[in-house]
Amino acid sequence: MDRNPSLRLVRTSDEQGFSLVELMAVISLVAILSTLAAVALRNYWKAQALQAGKSEVTSQLRRAQEQAVTESHPVIFGVQFQLGGSEWASVRFDPDTGICAIDQPRELTAGVVVSAAEFLDAAGVTDVCEAQLPPTGVADDEFVFFFPRGTATSGSVTLRQPSSGSTETLTVTPITGRVEES
Repeated sequence: MDRNPSLRLVRTSDEQGFSLVELMAVISLVAILSTLAAVALRNYWKAQALQAGKSEVTSQLRRAQEQAVTESHPVIFGVQFQLGGSEWASVRFDPDTGICAIDQPRELTAGVVVSAAEFLDAAGVTDVCEAQLPPTGVADDEFVFFFPRGTATSGSVTLRQPSSGSTETLTVTPITGRVEES
């Protein structure tokens, strides 16, 4: 007994909705897109870690050059690289005393390693530092040195992100001691 027929709810037999197949298709698409986004983000973070490592090493090399030029005492500053590892350190060599010491040990971030480094020996300074500094567990550590005159040992260091295979190389020119990214 309806007093007002216009207020009555109307129900029809062809109500609209989503089928299970349609829901599964949407969920599958969302899962695929999420996976692609995660892979892209992971690769982005690896590339950023390599760039951060390169920037950190470049900054430290330039700092060593600046220290060597501005010191009033003829102290030689440099950087020690552990080949195949992520460890590296700032070093200081005093030619008057013949003592080579680590100023600051450091480690590259997020899996970045020193894949190659080759610098010329600087008038025996490399041999002295190799003999005095604690071994890093690698047969050949490489050293780059900056001298008070503004010169440096020439060579290059290559940083690598093993999981992505990307590399970045820094080169030190001998006459000017300039650090260049290549």
